[in-house]
Amino acid sequence: MSNKHKIPTLTPADISRHHFLEGQTWLPVLGEDHQLFHINRLEEYRQYLKFPLPPHRKTVFDFIFLTKGHSTRSKGLESITFSANSFFFLPAYQITAHEWMSEDVEGYFCHFDASVLQEKYYRPDFRSDFSFLQFVGNPVVTTDESFVTEILPLFQKLIREYQRNQAFK
Repeated sequence: MSNKHKIPTLTPADISRHHFLEGQTWLPVLGEDHQLFHINRLEEYRQYLKFPLPPHRKTVFDFIFLTKGHSTRSKGLESITFSANSFFFLPAYQITAHEWMSEDVEGYFCHFDASVLQEKYYRPDFRSDFSFLQFVGNPVVTTDESFVTEILPLFQKLIREYQRNQAFK
């Protein structure tokens, strides 16, 4: 297989070059520990993304949580459309492509290095506790309104902390 057909593996530093339109003057806000953790509002980034995003892998875990709109993303060979009140989780090194996101989309994108959870749980195989982070697990977790009401303040706090640009602790 020639190099032009290989699916790239992206580090957090590579993600912006791969995901955003070329030649733009806008750049995303990246925290000091972007390689370990990043979170942003989808509605602030959506217009700058170049859809469809070609197949790729990332060295970090990520998730998208939609509060409004729809999106179509793949995990491996399976293409999945998900909507408001849903998470789409992707384990590190899983092949993915992001085909589409509705123009009215709202919600959050977050990536994190495995070390963030490994340090919390003090064991390397934290994935066994979270089926949605496994290569064979269903990546979509749908929630109800009461959960959304509880989790939104946490996402807003994560955004504020991330934008303070302090080292991850």
